[in-house]
Amino acid sequence: SGKIVKSGSGTLTIHSTNTITGGASISGGKVVLKAANALGTGAVTMTAGTLDLGGKWTPNNITLSGGGAIQNGGSFKGNFTLNGGTLWASSALNIIGGKTATLKSGTMAGKLTGGGNTVVSGAVSLQGGRIQTNKLTISGASAKLTADKSGLSMNKANSAISVASKGTLNSSGAITAKSL
Repeated sequence: SGKIVKSGSGTLTIHSTNTITGGASISGGKVVLKAANALGTGAVTMTAGTLDLGGKWTPNNITLSGGGAIQNGGSFKGNFTLNGGTLWASSALNIIGGKTATLKSGTMAGKLTGGGNTVVSGAVSLQGGRIQTNKLTISGASAKLTADKSGLSMNKANSAISVASKGTLNSSGAITAKSL
């Protein structure tokens, strides 16, 4: 068991794999991962601060609510949820096949890639960001994805965009996908 808790300013650097199962709570400062599985196996909640994945993979389900940034790419072998605030990723976040990035609310200025799926279930603003997963689904009465002039590019060979159940897709730029 156990849990990593990071609050306040400063940097916490984790250099090795962890076997903790309680996950992590990040509410300030910066957490830098120097090894795969550095956060153990429990859920990670992030309300502020920066998570630097260092290009490593993480098995955790990660929820970003409130704000913060995810830097230096990496792969999620768990699910990812944006529930308020801004997801800003300095390099691509890879969603492994069979996993889902759920965008409930907030702003995405990063890039989601990989064989997983992306679901928009609330009001999300895409500002210079990219979604390049296998499938993008915008579903529900409050589901609205608004893309800036950069548009929405799903440039994978088998990519698809589905707008269902009163969902809305707005873009001041081009929208491209294998199927729409």
